[in-house]
Amino acid sequence: MGYESTRVIGKIVISGLLLWLALFMLKWGLAGRVAASGSYSAGMAQSMVAFPDVLARLGEEAWRKQNVSAAIGFFQKAVMGDPLKAGAWLGLAEAEKANGNRDVPRKILDYVHGLGKSTLRWTWSETLLAIDLEVYPMVWENLNRMIENKRRTADALQLADVILAAEPDAVGERLEARNLAPYMNWLIRWGRLDQALAVRALMARKGVGDPEADVRLSARLLGKKRVSEALSLGGTGAKGLTNPGFEADFTGGPFDWRFSRQGPGWKMERVAGVAGEGGYSLSIVFDGKKNVSFSHLHQVIPVEPGVSYRLTALWKGDGITTDQGPYLEIYGYDAKGLHVKGPMLLGTQDWGKVGIEFTAPDDCHAVVVRLRRLPSRKLDNRIEGTVWLDGFELADGGRVQLSGGRVQEER
Repeated sequence: MGYESTRVIGKIVISGLLLWLALFMLKWGLAGRVAASGSYSAGMAQSMVAFPDVLARLGEEAWRKQNVSAAIGFFQKAVMGDPLKAGAWLGLAEAEKANGNRDVPRKILDYVHGLGKSTLRWTWSETLLAIDLEVYPMVWENLNRMIENKRRTADALQLADVILAAEPDAVGERLEARNLAPYMNWLIRWGRLDQALAVRALMARKGVGDPEADVRLSARLLGKKRVSEALSLGGTGAKGLTNPGFEADFTGGPFDWRFSRQGPGWKMERVAGVAGEGGYSLSIVFDGKKNVSFSHLHQVIPVEPGVSYRLTALWKGDGITTDQGPYLEIYGYDAKGLHVKGPMLLGTQDWGKVGIEFTAPDDCHAVVVRLRRLPSRKLDNRIEGTVWLDGFELADGGRVQLSGGRVQEER
């Protein structure tokens, strides 16, 4: 066969392939337009047997229009054209169930569940069908897979919670141990703290934990003035104080120092090399441009009701101006009737000890220690200078010898 003959045959073959492709695309396009328009007839399924995707879409459209028999026909043809088409199988199961047939949907569900072992694409739809068919072992298997793989996690947790509402004590049997922490976090997010505590206790019994979730739960409990429960999830340092000498960086925990780093007229930072004890202290620098109202450093401290305490701290001042200097104060966190102010720090002084004595009210389980500076009413009211804080201590009973250079009682 000559060169020219080979070229002719090649062109014929290529032309045939292009023609077949054009006809295929034309039919596909027409099928797509039919599916998009929702216009279908009973005999259409057979003519589109080569297009299972289109048949599945027509089945969905028939289902939406509550034409159950037409939906069954389209879905059946779709899965005949592509037996791996899980979406069409699930559509067929739904239509068969609506048609009063429960045996076929269950068989379809088992088949699709087997197909979906390697993917989570259809797991949510499969789970909803399993609930309708009351196949709860499959429901929990799927929900656990979705939570573990972070696929529609919020939906999975919401659905799990709805089901568990009927059997709240069964959470440990239904959710796998590794999925209890996501459920606990979900409960915290929705403010369901008692349930979160119950799940946390279950996690402890199963030997699993989530320290970050513990901190979040502790913070939410403390925000609700549930001090004892908050404290049980994350203890403080010695005598109830956390990071009393600023030797560690701030963690943002519920019982750690709460602070803002800067504001109009002031800046606060943890510094090394200037310390009353240890290697660090906290400095607050006032720039002399504002009549500052300062209340941006505090810590919640657990106490025992009815017990007398003394809180002491080391502080140092450099050039603190105006008649209103910074001072420490104590007030009740979860009870009224306690508000004690310490002396102000004015001018320049070396490291000295300042203290406040107080008695916790009978219904008080926590107090707040806070650094304050009130605005001055004088004309010369723009505060300038630096104060350093260090070495906080909390002791119950007794007295302590205080010193501190130029310390002046607040007037």
